[in-house]
Amino acid sequence: MKIYELDETALKDLKVLWFDSPTDEWIDFVMCNRQDETFRHDNDLVYGPVHIPSCE
Repeated sequence: MKIYELDETALKDLKVLWFDSPTDEWIDFVMCNRQDETFRHDNDLVYGPVHIPSCE
């Protein structure tokens, strides 16, 4: 496991899209990113939860 630290004050000059939890907006963003090859956004950084499908 790798652990990274992020100085959040360094983000002030970046355009950041931040998802604290898996909201409907987050689901829409993730699904567009995964399914639409032409999907683009203008954020410098996108932060949010990661969904890892189970291997069942």
